[in-house]
Parts: sequence; C-alpha cells; structure tokens
Amino acid sequence: MKKILATVLALAMIVICCAALTSCGKEYEIAIVTDVGQLMDKGFNQGTYEGAKAYAEKNNIGYKYYQPANGADASDNDRIAAMKQAINNGAKVIVTPGYLQATAIDTVAKENPEVKFIFVDGWAMGLDNVTAIVYKEQESGYMAGYAVVKDGYTKLGFTAGGGGTNPACNRFGYGFVQGAEAAAKELGVDVSIKYSYKYGEAFSGSPELQTQISGWFAAGTEAVFVCGGSMLQSVKSAAAEYPNAKIVGVDTDQSG
Repeated sequence: MKKILATVLALAMIVICCAALTSCGKEYEIAIVTDVGQLMDKGFNQGTYEGAKAYAEKNNIGYKYYQPANGADASDNDRIAAMKQAINNGAKVIVTPGYLQATAIDTVAKENPEVKFIFVDGWAMGLDNVTAIVYKEQESGYMAGYAVVKDGYTKLGFTAGGGGTNPACNRFGYGFVQGAEAAAKELGVDVSIKYSYKYGEAFSGSPELQTQISGWFAAGTEAVFVCGGSMLQSVKSAAAEYPNAKIVGVDTDQSG
C-alpha cells in the first residue's frame, strides 16, 4: 500500500511539474509579449506569435504568450509586469511586437542582462541584449497600391493605426499611394485616394471607424487598405454592407 501511495504521489508531482512547463523538463524559454489588441487578431500580434511558435516548435523549445493587462489601455507597468512574469517562467528570449514596448523593454532588459529581447518594429536601444527588427513596409505597401490599380480599381481608401505617428503604418501608407500612382501613370487613368488616421490611434475597431469607412464605400470607394490590428474588424463590417467592396489587409493572410 505504501509503495502504491508513493507511486501515486510521484506521478502527481510529475503532473504538477508538467503543468508549470510546456512539456516535462522544458521551460517556456521563448515568450511573446503582445502589443495592444488580441493575440489572434489577424494582424501584428498574430503574425509575430505564429513566427515565434513555428521557430520554437521546429527547435523543440518551450514557448508561451503573455498579454499585458488592460488591453488597448495597457500601460508601461502592465507591459513590465508581463515581461517579468515571462522571465519568472523561464524565458530566455522575449519577443515584443510594437513600438509601445520601448519603455518596458528598456526597464526590464537593464534589470535582466542575461535575457535576450527582440524588439519588432523597434529601434536600437544601445543595450547588448536587445535586437531591433524593422521592415520595409513601404515596399509591400507599394506593391499593394500598384496591384489594386492594375486590377482596375481607381477609387481607393487607406486607414491606419497610430494616429499618424506610427512609423510602420506611415510607411505602408506612403508606399500604397506611390504604387497606385505608378500604376495609374502606366494605365493612363486617374486615381483618387481617401487617406485617414482619424479613428486608429489605439489600433482598435470602433463604431466611428466603421461609420467612416461605410461612408467611403457609399460614396464610391472601391477598395480600402487597412493596417492597424483590430481596426480590420470595423472595416470588414463596413465592407459587408456593400457587395462589391474590397479590402487590402496586412501582417497575415486575411483572404478568408
């Protein structure tokens, strides 16, 4: 009886051990601390998470995502708390999408020089354990604008997050306009573009954004390029009212 009890207790300890780890003997060595919005937002958070997940699984490394408290209203302290929780769970690499992570990274990276940070859409911070990754969004934006006009659409819209201060969204927009212009010149057609950051400061959907985009479609806009996380949901809802409306998305495959 004592032997059976000891075996049961040992198994229970193994279960408890495994509950705290991705799999037995493997800690959550890679952490993804999300930006504002939800994890599977068909945007920036999702793309970053899926990339980190694919790497972790290919290399048999434990991974876990952490979403800072308070959602779109998350503060630097909320992001700091999420990063520290990740480190307490064994994180050796923390992947942080979004420029809003800067202050938290600066704080936590200095306190934990042994932990590596990947600052996606960030900048060099002068810390040996922080690597910044930036993209040439203007190039994909250019190709989007060029392709849309080549497909025959000449009344376009662009709406993005960050209130006009987000470098990545700005680059998408600059490229989109330039690509559309290049295609228009080749085809000898006139193109008009409505361009707005008005309802995207927090990268979130809103009734106001949906109303704005519905107004665009009602006035003849044929295709709207949206980059800004959950803003897509409002644009999608607006497009659903108009059978011929088209959307250009970013970050993940949103063709579905």
